[in-house]
Amino acid sequence: MENKKVLISVRNLKKYFPIKRASFLGKPQILRANDGISLDIYEGETLGIVGESGCGKSTLGRVLLQLYPQTAGTTMYYGRSLEELAPKYVAETLKNLPKYLKECQKAEHEYRKLEEECRAKGDEASFELIEKRNDAKGHWEKKLSDVVKVAGGYIVADDLKEASKILLHKYNIDATLVRQQQAIDSLQVKL
Repeated sequence: MENKKVLISVRNLKKYFPIKRASFLGKPQILRANDGISLDIYEGETLGIVGESGCGKSTLGRVLLQLYPQTAGTTMYYGRSLEELAPKYVAETLKNLPKYLKECQKAEHEYRKLEEECRAKGDEASFELIEKRNDAKGHWEKKLSDVVKVAGGYIVADDLKEASKILLHKYNIDATLVRQQQAIDSLQVKL
Protein backbone atom coordinates (compact mmCIF):
# COMPACT_ATOMS: atom_id res chain seq x y z
CA MET A 1 0.00 0.00 0.00
CA GLU A 2 1.35 3.42 -0.88
CA ASN A 3 2.18 5.88 1.88
CA LYS A 4 -0.31 8.77 1.70
CA LYS A 5 0.13 12.09 3.44
CA VAL A 6 -2.39 12.91 6.18
CA LEU A 7 -3.88 16.33 5.41
CA ILE A 8 -6.07 16.65 8.51
CA SER A 9 -5.89 14.51 11.62
CA VAL A 10 -8.52 14.95 14.34
CA ARG A 11 -8.33 13.30 17.76
CA ASN A 12 -11.13 13.44 20.33
CA LEU A 13 -12.58 16.67 18.91
CA LYS A 14 -15.29 18.24 21.05
CA LYS A 15 -17.41 21.29 20.38
CA TYR A 16 -19.79 22.38 23.12
CA PHE A 17 -22.09 25.40 23.18
CA PRO A 18 -23.36 26.94 26.41
CA ILE A 19 -27.12 27.37 26.62
CA LYS A 20 -28.29 30.57 28.34
CA ARG A 21 -30.93 29.01 30.52
CA ALA A 22 -29.85 27.10 33.60
CA SER A 23 -31.21 23.74 34.69
CA PHE A 24 -33.64 23.29 37.56
CA LEU A 25 -30.71 23.02 39.99
CA GLY A 26 -29.06 26.19 38.66
CA LYS A 27 -26.29 24.41 36.73
CA PRO A 28 -25.50 25.84 33.29
CA GLN A 29 -26.68 23.69 30.41
CA ILE A 30 -24.31 22.63 27.64
CA LEU A 31 -25.17 21.51 24.11
CA ARG A 32 -22.68 18.83 23.00
CA ALA A 33 -22.66 19.40 19.24
CA ASN A 34 -19.58 17.21 18.65
CA ASP A 35 -18.16 14.87 21.25
CA GLY A 36 -15.10 12.64 20.83
CA ILE A 37 -14.68 12.72 17.04
CA SER A 38 -11.46 11.21 15.66
CA LEU A 39 -10.65 10.91 11.95
CA ASP A 40 -7.90 11.24 9.36
CA ILE A 41 -8.28 12.78 5.92
CA TYR A 42 -5.59 11.64 3.49
CA GLU A 43 -4.26 13.31 0.36
CA GLY A 44 -6.30 12.28 -2.68
CA GLU A 45 -9.21 10.92 -0.66
CA THR A 46 -12.70 12.26 -0.12
CA LEU A 47 -14.51 12.10 3.21
CA GLY A 48 -18.29 12.02 3.37
CA ILE A 49 -20.21 12.63 6.58
CA VAL A 50 -23.81 11.50 6.84
CA GLY A 51 -26.33 11.66 9.65
CA GLU A 52 -29.71 12.88 10.62
CA SER A 53 -30.57 16.56 10.81
CA GLY A 54 -29.11 18.22 13.88
CA CYS A 55 -26.46 15.56 14.59
CA GLY A 56 -23.47 17.97 14.27
CA LYS A 57 -22.28 17.54 10.67
CA SER A 58 -22.24 21.27 9.90
CA THR A 59 -20.69 22.09 13.26
CA LEU A 60 -17.85 19.64 12.57
CA GLY A 61 -17.25 21.29 9.19
CA ARG A 62 -17.21 24.74 10.77
CA VAL A 63 -14.75 23.60 13.43
CA LEU A 64 -12.44 22.10 10.80
CA LEU A 65 -12.66 25.35 8.81
CA GLN A 66 -11.87 27.25 12.03
CA LEU A 67 -15.12 29.20 11.94
CA TYR A 68 -15.83 27.80 15.42
CA PRO A 69 -13.05 27.17 17.95
CA GLN A 70 -13.02 23.58 19.19
CA THR A 71 -13.78 23.03 22.88
CA ALA A 72 -11.29 20.17 23.29
CA GLY A 73 -9.25 17.70 21.30
CA THR A 74 -6.41 18.01 18.82
CA THR A 75 -6.61 18.94 15.16
CA MET A 76 -3.50 18.75 13.00
CA TYR A 77 -3.32 20.37 9.56
CA TYR A 78 -0.56 18.87 7.39
CA GLY A 79 0.97 17.41 10.55
CA ARG A 80 1.00 20.71 12.45
CA SER A 81 -1.43 22.28 14.89
CA LEU A 82 -3.28 25.47 14.06
CA GLU A 83 -1.12 27.39 16.54
CA GLU A 84 2.03 26.24 14.74
CA LEU A 85 0.60 27.29 11.38
CA ALA A 86 -0.53 30.74 12.50
CA PRO A 87 1.87 33.08 10.71
CA LYS A 88 2.73 36.60 11.80
CA TYR A 89 0.15 38.14 9.46
CA VAL A 90 -2.52 36.73 11.78
CA ALA A 91 -1.31 38.98 14.61
CA GLU A 92 -1.22 41.96 12.24
CA THR A 93 -4.75 41.26 11.04
CA LEU A 94 -6.01 40.88 14.60
CA LYS A 95 -4.40 44.17 15.66
CA ASN A 96 -6.10 45.98 12.78
CA LEU A 97 -9.37 44.05 12.63
CA PRO A 98 -11.64 47.13 12.70
CA LYS A 99 -9.61 48.72 9.88
CA TYR A 100 -9.77 45.58 7.73
CA LEU A 101 -13.49 45.24 8.31
CA LYS A 102 -14.00 48.88 7.20
CA GLU A 103 -12.04 48.12 4.03
CA CYS A 104 -14.28 45.10 3.49
CA GLN A 105 -17.40 47.24 3.95
CA LYS A 106 -16.02 49.83 1.53
CA ALA A 107 -15.43 47.07 -1.06
CA GLU A 108 -18.98 45.81 -0.52
CA HIS A 109 -20.38 49.33 -0.96
CA GLU A 110 -18.49 49.71 -4.26
CA TYR A 111 -19.84 46.37 -5.50
CA ARG A 112 -23.43 47.23 -4.46
CA LYS A 113 -23.20 50.56 -6.26
CA LEU A 114 -22.02 48.89 -9.48
CA GLU A 115 -24.66 46.14 -9.10
CA GLU A 116 -27.38 48.79 -8.85
CA GLU A 117 -25.99 50.57 -11.93
CA CYS A 118 -26.04 47.28 -13.89
CA ARG A 119 -29.64 46.60 -12.82
CA ALA A 120 -30.73 50.10 -13.77
CA LYS A 121 -29.24 49.72 -17.26
CA GLY A 122 -30.59 46.17 -17.66
CA ASP A 123 -29.80 44.75 -21.09
CA GLU A 124 -28.13 48.05 -22.01
CA ALA A 125 -25.32 47.54 -19.45
CA SER A 126 -21.96 47.50 -21.20
CA PHE A 127 -19.56 44.59 -21.02
CA GLU A 128 -17.04 46.88 -19.29
CA LEU A 129 -19.56 47.82 -16.59
CA ILE A 130 -20.48 44.18 -15.98
CA GLU A 131 -16.80 43.23 -15.76
CA LYS A 132 -16.15 46.11 -13.38
CA ARG A 133 -19.04 44.91 -11.20
CA ASN A 134 -17.77 41.33 -11.28
CA ASP A 135 -14.25 42.46 -10.34
CA ALA A 136 -15.66 44.54 -7.48
CA LYS A 137 -17.62 41.53 -6.22
CA GLY A 138 -14.49 39.35 -6.32
CA HIS A 139 -12.51 42.05 -4.49
CA TRP A 140 -15.18 42.33 -1.78
CA GLU A 141 -15.47 38.55 -1.35
CA LYS A 142 -11.67 38.20 -1.04
CA LYS A 143 -11.50 40.95 1.59
CA LEU A 144 -14.34 39.33 3.52
CA SER A 145 -12.75 35.89 3.24
CA ASP A 146 -9.38 37.18 4.49
CA VAL A 147 -10.98 38.72 7.58
CA VAL A 148 -13.23 35.73 8.31
CA LYS A 149 -10.30 33.29 8.04
CA VAL A 150 -8.62 35.06 10.93
CA ALA A 151 -11.50 36.46 12.99
CA GLY A 152 -14.22 33.89 12.31
CA GLY A 153 -17.62 34.80 13.68
CA TYR A 154 -16.15 37.62 15.75
CA ILE A 155 -16.58 39.97 12.78
CA VAL A 156 -20.21 40.44 13.83
CA ALA A 157 -19.30 41.40 17.41
CA ASP A 158 -20.82 44.61 18.76
CA ASP A 159 -17.40 45.83 19.93
CA LEU A 160 -14.88 44.80 17.30
CA LYS A 161 -11.99 46.46 19.15
CA GLU A 162 -12.66 44.29 22.21
CA ALA A 163 -13.01 41.17 20.06
CA SER A 164 -9.73 42.09 18.38
CA LYS A 165 -8.00 42.37 21.78
CA ILE A 166 -9.35 39.00 22.92
CA LEU A 167 -8.30 37.23 19.72
CA LEU A 168 -4.86 38.86 19.76
CA HIS A 169 -4.38 37.83 23.40
CA LYS A 170 -5.27 34.23 22.54
CA TYR A 171 -2.95 34.31 19.52
CA ASN A 172 -0.05 35.56 21.67
CA ILE A 173 -0.63 32.82 24.24
CA ASP A 174 -0.77 30.16 21.51
CA ALA A 175 2.40 31.52 19.87
CA THR A 176 4.23 31.46 23.22
CA LEU A 177 3.12 27.88 23.85
CA VAL A 178 4.36 26.81 20.42
CA ARG A 179 7.76 28.45 21.00
CA GLN A 180 8.05 26.74 24.39
CA GLN A 181 7.09 23.37 22.91
CA GLN A 182 9.67 23.81 20.18
CA ALA A 183 12.32 24.60 22.82
CA ILE A 184 11.31 21.47 24.78
CA ASP A 185 11.46 19.36 21.62
CA SER A 186 14.92 20.75 20.83
CA LEU A 187 16.19 19.93 24.34
CA GLN A 188 14.76 16.40 24.09
CA VAL A 189 16.64 15.88 20.82
CA LYS A 190 19.88 17.03 22.48
CA LEU A 191 19.32 14.64 25.40
